[in-house]
Amino acid sequence: MEEKNKFRFVNDIESDIVDDSNEPDEIEEEHEEELHESGIPMNERYQRIRTVKTFIIVGAISIVGFFLIQLWQDDWTLQAIGDALFFVAFLQFSAGWIILMNNMNILAPLVYGTKTFLRMFTGRRPSQDYYNYMKMKQENPIPKFYYRVCFIAAGLTGVPAIIIILLVM
Repeated sequence: MEEKNKFRFVNDIESDIVDDSNEPDEIEEEHEEELHESGIPMNERYQRIRTVKTFIIVGAISIVGFFLIQLWQDDWTLQAIGDALFFVAFLQFSAGWIILMNNMNILAPLVYGTKTFLRMFTGRRPSQDYYNYMKMKQENPIPKFYYRVCFIAAGLTGVPAIIIILLVM
C-alpha cells in the first residue's frame, strides 16, 4: 500500500520526525548580561526604576487623596488625620486587591458579562467570545509589581493610621 493512502493518526509524531544526525551540533554561546556603569545588570536596573516610578505615582495619588479627604472633612484634628490616612490605606488596598483578583480571573465573568450586556444597548456584538477573553486574560496578566506596590503602600499608610487612631481612643 502506498504511504499516502495508509491510515495515520493525527498526533502521530514518529512519522513527522526528521533525522538531523548529519548536522553538526550547535554550540551555545554564553551571553553575558549587560551591566550598567554602577555594576547592576540592565534588566534588574530597569525593574528597579519601574518599581520606584510606580511607588512615586502611588505616593503622589495617596497624598492628593489625603488632602482632598482633609479638605472635605474640614477638620485637622488627630482623629480626622487618622481617619483620612485609614481611608487612603483602604483605597490602596482595594486597588491592589482588584488588580490581584483580575489576574486570577475571578472578575472575568463579571467584566465580560457587563461589557456584553452594555454592548447590546448599542447594537454591537462582543469582539471575542468568553473563552478567548479568559485565555487573553491568562496570557496577558497585569504585572505583579503593581498590586505588590499597592499592598506595600497600603501597609505603609495603614500602620500610622492605626497607631494614630489608637492614640486618640
